Amino acid sequence: MNIESGGVGWAVVIFGMIAGLALYSSILESSKYQSTVGKSEYRCVVTDLEGRRISFKTAMFRAILKVVSIGFFGIGLVMIYHSDKCQGLHDVYAKTIVIRNRNFSRYSLVRDT
Repeated sequence: MNIESGGVGWAVVIFGMIAGLALYSSILESSKYQSTVGKSEYRCVVTDLEGRRISFKTAMFRAILKVVSIGFFGIGLVMIYHSDKCQGLHDVYAKTIVIRNRNFSRYSLVRDT
């Protein structure tokens, strides 16, 4: 399987990258920090609609739906700007929301404060 020749090799590489990113975001968003490194820079957390931490299963479902949201010409992401709660398609179906947490420690991913 030669990647330079195109075909299946590139599909495997792209699938691997998507799966890796989905796993990365699912692990961190379902952890006690509730955010990826990028979200933590903006002091945002992912919660369910009640404000509770989401499970790994919910986080993985959300990550898979995010790929679908982007895959359909980004329509699922455009929804963020047009919905009342600023939820993308993936958030609506996963019953999650990204909120800005004013009590969020900027360095919480580095050390417990």
